[in-house]
Amino acid sequence: MEKFKKIIEWLIILAWIPISVYYFYPQNIESLENDFSKITISGDSQWWIILYNNKKIGYSFIKYTPKKDSVSVKDFMFMKINAFGKTQVLYSVIDADLTKELKINNFSFKITNPTGINFSGNGKFENNRLKIKMTTPAGTENINFSVNNRPYLPDVIYRVLMKENLAPGKKYQFPVYDPLLGKEIKGNVEVIEKLTYRFNRMLIPVYKLKFSYSNNEVTTLLSKEFGVIEETSGNGFKSKRVNKKDALTPVEAVNLIWSTAIKSNMKINNKEQIKKISYKLSGLEINKYDLNGDNQSIDEDLLTINKVEIPKSVNSQELKGMKEYLKRTPFIQVNAKPFIKTVNKIITGDPIDTTRQLNHWVYKYLKKESVISVPSALDVYYLKKGDCNEHSILLTALLRTANIPARQSAGVVYQDGYFFYHAWVDVYLGKWIPIDPTFDQMPADVTHIRFINGDLDQQGKVLSLINKLKIEVIDYK
Repeated sequence: MEKFKKIIEWLIILAWIPISVYYFYPQNIESLENDFSKITISGDSQWWIILYNNKKIGYSFIKYTPKKDSVSVKDFMFMKINAFGKTQVLYSVIDADLTKELKINNFSFKITNPTGINFSGNGKFENNRLKIKMTTPAGTENINFSVNNRPYLPDVIYRVLMKENLAPGKKYQFPVYDPLLGKEIKGNVEVIEKLTYRFNRMLIPVYKLKFSYSNNEVTTLLSKEFGVIEETSGNGFKSKRVNKKDALTPVEAVNLIWSTAIKSNMKINNKEQIKKISYKLSGLEINKYDLNGDNQSIDEDLLTINKVEIPKSVNSQELKGMKEYLKRTPFIQVNAKPFIKTVNKIITGDPIDTTRQLNHWVYKYLKKESVISVPSALDVYYLKKGDCNEHSILLTALLRTANIPARQSAGVVYQDGYFFYHAWVDVYLGKWIPIDPTFDQMPADVTHIRFINGDLDQQGKVLSLINKLKIEVIDYK
């Protein structure tokens, strides 16, 4: 089913969706929920509930319909969470036409958040290329790229495995096109063991699988007769197979922000004045993360962060050589007309001063509001609100438009006795400097603990820290 990994990505608001052609803003959340609940499913359909820390936050179904020369798939998810006192609802629907081997012919996609940004679209496989049409509230964009093999959609991998001769120790690899990442990736599956499981008052044989995918890892119980029974991870998320009636029972709006917060062992006062701080980290594999480098250094489990000194001047030619961090991407629309207009009003000729001004502009421009969305810089510009992800992607686009190299970072930040998952920006001004448009900081204070640099395919590693990471403040000056 693979929906588990997508749910986590959406919940932490780290997802990109490079497909769409249609979007809508429902006027009534409850009526939309009721409409979806009345969908009649016949034939080979499966339902799941979505749990976080054993509380139901949503449900999903998937339906396969065999045709003469292909298989059609409908994949639906509904989810409700509470963030900063505001209940938010998210729906996604995928309709796909697949080959008999369940590989992509074509598909359409739709994700809707009544209070945020909505996407939809389509894609098709043709002549060893995936051709994607993407539309967001900011406009439409075509994306074409080559793939080595006709890929699968993530949700059908387990369906393919049901036909395999599974046995402990066997390993499989699948080419996968993930609509959330907008790229072809590899899905790796290892069969761990064979178990007996109680399902619908029956004892059935299931295979325990480890699925490694886009820097995330889940454990799956797969029945060759009934399909996926459960998916779990160590960070509190689970999807569990149920009947339709149980799937459509009421959903709780869990406060995800506080559920994932990490309590600090001591209060950190005047954090913007701290020059140096040290932490002891536990609950993670240190070498999997970008903890060492720039203003951070780690020795075994002891992490030291120094506040960065802003240089007095910078070589503009050196900045132009950082092409990787100046380029346009589908959701960082460098040199879009609104960004050129904004930058031209602010740019001073001094990259350092321009960076400071743009950071402050984003801080003032965006209303501080939690938005369950797929951050796109142009959409954020028009929506004029958002949380840390919206702030960081908009600032990244503006900096790159001003020919100042920038990249996104993800990790945690201290606030009022807790460490919260957070995103900010690194800007290159002769050296990498963390800045935070959400808090209007340049440089960012030393309670910003960076775990990842990069887009979603890298930031997904942060998700594996949930409910595992522990941080002990050792000392600060």
